[in-house]
Amino acid sequence: MCRPIYIIWYLTLAALLTACASDGNKARVKGNFKNVQRAEIYFYSADGVGIGIDTLTVERGDFKGEISVSEPSLYTLLLQNFTEYSLILEPDATITIQGDGQKLAAMTITGTEQNELLTAFRQSVIDKSEAERSRIAADFIRQHPQSLAAIAVMRDVFCHQANPNKQLVKELLALLKKNQPKSRALHLVEQTLMPATAIAVGSDLPAFEATTIKGEAVKSTDFSGKPMLIAVAAIWAHNYNEQLRTLHEVKRQAPSDLKILLLSLDTDINRLQERMQTDSLSAPVICDGKSFQSPLITLFGIRYVSTAILVDRTGRIIARDVEPKQLLSEVKKLK
Repeated sequence: MCRPIYIIWYLTLAALLTACASDGNKARVKGNFKNVQRAEIYFYSADGVGIGIDTLTVERGDFKGEISVSEPSLYTLLLQNFTEYSLILEPDATITIQGDGQKLAAMTITGTEQNELLTAFRQSVIDKSEAERSRIAADFIRQHPQSLAAIAVMRDVFCHQANPNKQLVKELLALLKKNQPKSRALHLVEQTLMPATAIAVGSDLPAFEATTIKGEAVKSTDFSGKPMLIAVAAIWAHNYNEQLRTLHEVKRQAPSDLKILLLSLDTDINRLQERMQTDSLSAPVICDGKSFQSPLITLFGIRYVSTAILVDRTGRIIARDVEPKQLLSEVKKLK
């Protein structure tokens, strides 16, 4: 899964709410990372209560600082290798973060009840399978539906799954909304999860109409009765060239009537047009310059870049959130 891109997208959503926040009290953060001499760590608000992104510097393993929060708030600790950990910041409260740079999964966050709940949960799912993590997470949420920690677990577990269990996600979201109807953090989690669960594997691809970068009309009925690959790409993605090479290989190995539709998350349409003129991939390219805010991206529940959705001849989704390195093996399942 393309985690860095997911983080950028989530930061964009959070920023819409963060812009409306006002300065408040301070939460104190301190800690130590063994086997880390110098680094920067980042804290960003997941619910708009906090203000922007805060950076703390790790020197000889130690760090400390203060972050403005006006009420208990869900934050994410983001490390330079793009691993992320949820934590709760509270006004006038101090939390202590302890970890080993070589064993970050065992990191502890103490000082408040909710952070200690989160630490216990994280340690309980170390080395567990996705199914086990889902079960343990669901039990945790059912036991603590009024807590920010439950929202953090919902986000950390289910928002990062390629194919979250549709019924379980709906059940847990309903429980959290009943207990925390005004939670901004929960609203962001719901925005992340609902599109993907609405068109999960096994669902029919929704009807759509769009216009390509050449001005040609494209609609879902154009692909009726044929296998289809919807590729999501962006020139700025680190593996853009790899993805295009994979798509060319797919065209050589896939059924002869496979249709490819390329959805671009680029915001510069002119640059995209110039780039596609140098590529021989014969496929309609759709780009409206709105990136993740594009109606078609929302309709398909796209959460990552350099990914793909596979649709069989009946219009049923057989795979989604497929990364380039997995694409060839997944396409071979088409008949």
